[in-house]
Formats: sequence, C-alpha cells, structure tokens
Amino acid sequence: MKTYLHFSTEGEVTEIKTNDKLFNSDSYKDYTYIENITHNSNNFIILFNKNTNEKKNITSLPFYNKELFGNFILFIIDNQNNIKSLTENKFLKFINVSKKNINDYSSDDFNLSD
Repeated sequence: MKTYLHFSTEGEVTEIKTNDKLFNSDSYKDYTYIENITHNSNNFIILFNKNTNEKKNITSLPFYNKELFGNFILFIIDNQNNIKSLTENKFLKFINVSKKNINDYSSDDFNLSD
C-alpha cells in the first residue's frame, strides 16, 4: 500500500493509504483542480478546490506559493506516475530545508532584553 497526505484547513495532517499503484485523478473526484510541481527532483501532485468561500488552509508548502482554500491532498510520484509513499515524517524532512548547527548562532540571537 502507498500513502499520501490529507491537509485540513486547521493544519491537521492525515496519512491515507491507497491500493492504487499509478496516480489517476479520476479516483479523487472530490477535488477539481490538480497541480504538478517538481521540487528538488521530487514530483508532487496537489489536488484541491478553488472555492474561496471555504476557509483558507493554514498549511504552507515550501514549493507552492499560491493560496489554498479548503482541504487538499498531496501525493509524490515518480516519472512514470507511480505513487510513492509520502508519510508525515517524509514530508517534514522535505520542508526542513534549513539545517543550521547550533554553532551558527551567537548569544546575541537569543538576547530577549530588547
């Protein structure tokens, strides 16, 4: 089974399992829009609706700079449209792009007296 992620408007992330091996948008009729995004040699698919009457989704994707309203789902696929598993932990590794060592900070960065 492969895993994809569902993002609620409140920022809750749910892992959903699928038996599908190939991505087919017809299997997800609740979502009317699809965007394919390549980021750091990964192919993501976002399924969403463009209903601005719905609540704005608070989730921010580092590779997508448009606003999303309502819930959306996120897949990762290979070049042949095969679904790859995307868990919450894998997603967190994708968005954790800034890796700073504690040595990169000075004590002035933590001065709260100002």
